[in-house]
Amino acid sequence: CVWEVNTETGTLTITGTNYSWMTYPEFMEKDNWSAYESEIEHIYLDGLSRFSESYAMSNVKSAAGQYGSISWEMTDKTLRVNGTGVASGMVWDAFVDLFAPCEVILGDQITGWAANRVIAQTLHIGADYSSEYFPGGFIIASPDNPYYSTYEGSVYTKGFTKLLYYAGGTFHPDIKIIGTGSCRGLMNETLVLPWGLTTIEDDAFVIAGYRPTVIIPDTVTSMQQNHAGGKDCSVIFTYSKSNTAVANVIGGKTDYFD
Repeated sequence: CVWEVNTETGTLTITGTNYSWMTYPEFMEKDNWSAYESEIEHIYLDGLSRFSESYAMSNVKSAAGQYGSISWEMTDKTLRVNGTGVASGMVWDAFVDLFAPCEVILGDQITGWAANRVIAQTLHIGADYSSEYFPGGFIIASPDNPYYSTYEGSVYTKGFTKLLYYAGGTFHPDIKIIGTGSCRGLMNETLVLPWGLTTIEDDAFVIAGYRPTVIIPDTVTSMQQNHAGGKDCSVIFTYSKSNTAVANVIGGKTDYFD
């Protein structure tokens, strides 16, 4: 890697492939740009797909970079990613503690968001986003996305028929299916599934360490095996005694109402 400091713009540019920015004195002595620490307000990483051990300079206001087909910029509370393909977080992860981004905005040609340290409160997905990975938080899909629709932060198939990721709150009125793994973030709460729902797929409720209550309407006519309601039940399913489609799957291990 090579580096350059532009003192007029306050920009440190590092060009290369991978770089480890260490805080130990012996490394700082080798990285002579550390002498400009008080003047550096912006960092630009050209070609770096990985950057680690970031040193939180007190005056840095933004970090940005380009690697392959991906360009990105992180400022206080916001990360913007543009380009084409899947956005991997190895490079901007180094700045999470410095900028604490709570909003991630993906450009229209970003097709996926790989697992990384950036857990945003709000994630904007663009027109070409097709990945089935939704990391959590409140998600907003572009109206031009042909795969997904979002409603109050939750993700559905286009047209709102099937729930893919539940962010909490109200379900869309057109929902018919609770998808596999879609309600994986429930805690000790009561979740009332909406009237008109017809199907609950296998392992729709993935729970760890909590005991939520899920109330199932009589409109549900198909329910696949949900291990969260098995022998070591961590979900309390409540349903009508007359709903045999649900009772046959749950096996009477949970509550019912007449």
